[in-house]
This record gives sequence, C-alpha cells and structure tokens, in this order.
Amino acid sequence: AAIVGMLAFVIPQLVDSVSVLYDDLPGYTNNISSMLASILTSFNLSSEFLTEIFEVWNSILVSATKTLTDLAYRSIPVFMESIKSLASSALNIMLSMILAIYMLSDKERLIRNTKRTLRVLISKDRCEYIFHVGSTVNKSFNAFVSGQITESIILGILCFIGMTIFSFPYAFLVSFIIGLTCLIPYFGAFIGSIPAFFIVLVANPSQAMWFLVFLIVLQQAEGNLIYPRVVGNSVGIPTIWVSIALIVGGNMFGFAGMILGIPAFASFYFLFKEFVYKKEKIEEIEETEMLKDEEELKVSK
Repeated sequence: AAIVGMLAFVIPQLVDSVSVLYDDLPGYTNNISSMLASILTSFNLSSEFLTEIFEVWNSILVSATKTLTDLAYRSIPVFMESIKSLASSALNIMLSMILAIYMLSDKERLIRNTKRTLRVLISKDRCEYIFHVGSTVNKSFNAFVSGQITESIILGILCFIGMTIFSFPYAFLVSFIIGLTCLIPYFGAFIGSIPAFFIVLVANPSQAMWFLVFLIVLQQAEGNLIYPRVVGNSVGIPTIWVSIALIVGGNMFGFAGMILGIPAFASFYFLFKEFVYKKEKIEEIEETEMLKDEEELKVSK
C-alpha cells in the first residue's frame, strides 16, 4: 500500500517533468547555439570564420546522421533480439513477483512445513543450525534493504529541497534520478549525477557549474553522514569488506550483485565470525580442563 501510494504521487510528477523537458528541448538547443555564438563574437572573430565553422558543423551533422542511419539499419536485427530478451525478462520479473506474493501470503505454513521436513530428514543439531543460518540471512537482508531504501528517500528529499532553494530547473525529476540510483551502494550517487548534470546543463547552462558544486556537497554529506548512520550501522560489517562485497558481487552478478552482494556477504561474515568464536571458546575450555587435570595430578602426587 505504501509503494502504491508513493507511485501514485511520483509517477504523474515524473511524467509531467519529462514531458516539459521534451517540449522545451528545441528552445534549450537555440539557447546553447546563441551562447556559443556570443562566445565566438566576444573573441572578435570575423563573420567569414563563423560561417566556415557553421558549414563544418553542418557537414559533421550530415555525416553523423548518415552514419547513424546506416548503423540503425544494420542494428535492426540486434534491436529486435534485444526487445525479445527484454520482454522475456519483464515476463520473468512479473511471474517472480506473483510467486513472491503467494509465498508471502502463505509463509507461515511454508516455514512450518519446511521445519517439519528438515527435522525428519536430518539431525536436530544440523536442523537448528540451518534455522539459525536462515534467521541470520533474513536479518542481514532486511536491515540492508530497509536501510538502503530509507537512505535513498532521505537523499532524494534533501536534493529536492536544495534544488528548490537554489532555483535549479527540474528539481523533482533530478531528485528522483538521484534517489533512485542511490539504491546502488557507493557508486549510485555518481551514476545518477551524470544524467542529472546534463539535464541542468541543457535547461540552464549558466547554473550547471553551481549545480555540480551542489551535487559534490550533497554526495559528501551522503557518504560521510547519511550512509554510515542509516546503512552502515544497520549492516554492521567493516567498510573494507563492504567495498570488497560490492566489487565481487557486481563482477559476478551485475546490477543485482551490486545491490544484494553486501547483505549476502554480511550474512557470511556473521556466520563465520560465530564459527571462529565457537572454535576459540572450545579451545579455551579444552585448555582450561587440561590445566585443571594437571593441577589435580600434582595435588594427588
């Protein structure tokens, strides 16, 4: 219900922002051309030189258009295959969501039957350890995903407030992009900054550099204040392991690995830490018993 309510508010605003940006693109292109012309004029360049520049520019555009057209004709089969793959992926995602809803609606009975089956098939100690592993994984993923979503919402709201205060164009659209890409740990803010900067650059070139400064300040606040408090504390693993989990997960599983690699590694980290502590405790107990036996032997002698 919360997601549906949020989408009902966000999607109309997003559609309006994109449509306005599309309608205003010709005017923005003319503004950029006028700005370039004024820059050339300020350097006291002759009209013949400007004419030659525009002729070269037009020839470049014609060549680029012809090349892109030829490339488009050649890439039609590849494009159709990509559309087919995309449709298949969308269908798989939809079926997965439906399956997940059914599993969540009947999760209590599924968990109960799974536990009964495991108790019948394996020993009690192994069964209890499997339950403990499942609980640890559940806690790690829950803490990370909820913390990451909360951090993205906070960053998007702060971006919208800052852009509104400084009168940057397309505040809602840019803030939505920044908040959405921030779901990717660490690198998400930098990925979202690229399209956000170009949107502001096209809309108002004079504000582009100031917007870039604003993004740098916002990313520093996000990396040093928001992320450690909201996500770092919820996951509870050292920063070096977070970076390693992010790189390895991204290389092995792509976008999904970048998002889910950290909680998966956090689960492994906590389980391995428990294993080490148990081993140390067993060794301490054995060492204590050996010392006790030696003392008893000395006393008896």
